Amino acid sequence: MAFFYETSELPVSFKTLTHLKNHISATEKSIEKISLKELLRDNASFFDDSKFGTKNHNFGFTEYSYKALCQYFSFPLALIEGITQEGLASTLLNDFMTNNKGRQNTDNVYFIVDEQQKKILGIVTGSYVYYTNTEFIDAIEEILGSSEAQENELIIDSAHYYHTRLYVRLITRIEAGVATGKGGTKKDLTKIGLQLTNSMVGDLPVRVAYFLYRMLCANGMIARTKDIVAMVKHSGYRESFDYRLGKRVIALLQEVQMVRDLLNGLGEIPFVPQKLVKVGLGSAVLDTIPEMRSTLRKNVSLDGEDEIEDPKKRKIWRQTTYIDAIPRVYGREHSLRVFNSSWRDNASMFDFINVLTEYAKELPIMTRLQVEENVGEIADLVLKNKAKLMK
Repeated sequence: MAFFYETSELPVSFKTLTHLKNHISATEKSIEKISLKELLRDNASFFDDSKFGTKNHNFGFTEYSYKALCQYFSFPLALIEGITQEGLASTLLNDFMTNNKGRQNTDNVYFIVDEQQKKILGIVTGSYVYYTNTEFIDAIEEILGSSEAQENELIIDSAHYYHTRLYVRLITRIEAGVATGKGGTKKDLTKIGLQLTNSMVGDLPVRVAYFLYRMLCANGMIARTKDIVAMVKHSGYRESFDYRLGKRVIALLQEVQMVRDLLNGLGEIPFVPQKLVKVGLGSAVLDTIPEMRSTLRKNVSLDGEDEIEDPKKRKIWRQTTYIDAIPRVYGREHSLRVFNSSWRDNASMFDFINVLTEYAKELPIMTRLQVEENVGEIADLVLKNKAKLMK
């Protein structure tokens, strides 16, 4: 049989730092970093097609930790997943671990483990700066007390915890946006906030990004930022980590005009599906939400496609038809009302993006966060092609 790992843990969400801190404090009491070299010295091995360690001190795996281990040591994941003979997966993994020549040295490798639940959560190297979520929250509280944060009325909006990965959303009083149409010109308010992300298991650096809430329907979109501003790597000196994180947050608060420009730019660009396809954004848009292509195939008629002989023109027509149908298929109460409003001159790309983000609110939280990040990437691509889209 294939190697068994756990996939059942659900994310937990919070609205206050107090509740978040209580939960994190309880979960981190049993989380430790253990040397793989020392485990192997005690003759640790894979067994029962589900565990690693000795008979008296062993751990199961989460889906993430198992796949991270296979990737780090170049274990053939697809081969092991296809095994049906009981015990063979453990035998192969032990063989690959023992005959690790030319791949990775085990001397400087550590497992992040939950001793209470007896689970391996992730794999890191010795250069990794172990930054706990408790320390992360303490740093956020310090940031919230800074003069820049207080000036912008920065407060917590929500937080989400999953497999040691923590997402904290802070929202500001900063507003942007304008709507123009038959009804005149008025504010179409969007609140600007920051999303801070930390992981204790080595899968990503601390990240800071903008996220946007259109006040009409409280939609989220994670706007892209320059990596030099948006990331704090789990490396370097631990003593400077809080300082580096605070510096990145303050830098983003000071660069908020960039987000206003993004909103205004998206609001100026009309939603024209054919133009999106012609500038090469069709595939990116259709991959924004999981299973979007199959959902559109079920709900959209492609009558007439067979009459288009040229394959390139047929693809453009099909992608255009699908994207044109997205508001109808995925639109929900608030975003669709704005998208179809007779009081606006036309639907903008910001209106289209809000169709996607309002729908994302119905998805499981981790999928929702990923979709909101995908939407931010689409927004970035749209703005880079603004001149072509405005022709």
